[in-house]
Amino acid sequence: MHRQIFSVAAISLLLALSATSQEQDAMMHWGEATVEKLAGFLPNATPWGFTADSSNPAPDFKGFANDVPHRYIALTTNKTWYFDDPELSKQLDQVHNEKDALKRETDTTLSEFMRVHGDEMEKLQKEHLATMEAASHAQATEITALSKQAQELFQQGKSQEAQAVLSKISAITQSNQNKLTPFHYEPLEQMNASFQKRQDDLTERERELLSRRRSVEFTIFTNRTPSNAAFGIPVKPIGVVAGRTLYLQDRGLMTMGGSHRHAFVNLIVYLGPENLQNPHVQLGQSELKVKSIVVAGWIESRAETLEADEATVKKVLATIDFNRLSALIEP
Repeated sequence: MHRQIFSVAAISLLLALSATSQEQDAMMHWGEATVEKLAGFLPNATPWGFTADSSNPAPDFKGFANDVPHRYIALTTNKTWYFDDPELSKQLDQVHNEKDALKRETDTTLSEFMRVHGDEMEKLQKEHLATMEAASHAQATEITALSKQAQELFQQGKSQEAQAVLSKISAITQSNQNKLTPFHYEPLEQMNASFQKRQDDLTERERELLSRRRSVEFTIFTNRTPSNAAFGIPVKPIGVVAGRTLYLQDRGLMTMGGSHRHAFVNLIVYLGPENLQNPHVQLGQSELKVKSIVVAGWIESRAETLEADEATVKKVLATIDFNRLSALIEP
């Protein structure tokens, strides 16, 4: 079941473009109905060996693609899958198990620590608090007396002497700020530092493993072309899939998150007129029509797996019923 998400920008667009509540309702209804139809063409995980992020299963989005008024409003829906990687999944499971075990060990050790050291720690904490309160009270008393002295000097016209007293107040305040410190119990801090170091090491291992994941985001746009669906990065035709021209956008290798360099490739199928024009228009002049559709498979892979991942995504795109999808395009 797809989640229905319309962004704040989308709502702003609706309100900006619509002069009446009837027009607002019509635009919202049209957007929801159209994007729901588009979402039905997004590929599923099976039988392609895709998996979802356990913390965010099959993330998807539905809504308006931008908040700039065009003649034909751009809608979008997408779904992200991860390529199945048994060895990587095994390593991630191991890290997760170690994190769970560390949490249990931390809780047990802290409970035992408080049983042994709790009374002493509470006694020292009370003594520290009493010392801080006494220092704070002494500071307040001294500053009150000096403030009164400075005021009297000002009243007597002795500005320089008064400024000297104010400088003394500032120095006292700064000095006492350094003396008013939070309570520290060294054995507890050493224990916490040890556990934190192990936690940080596991988090770094997990981050490195997650940075190796390969994914594909299938996206369907309306009222865009291959070039502007690729956000200005050049695209080129590379073949045919399911009787439709297949375009490629290659962003090359980039380092993302960890130390691993990823390859980014977008495979695009375009349904619509070659010369589609969708200019910016004034508020309220947009038309609720689908004039073109772009289907894209945005691949994030690695150099050694990119060829195989591209081949899989091409097979997935070939299963989409482009003829039925094209039926959503209006004359």
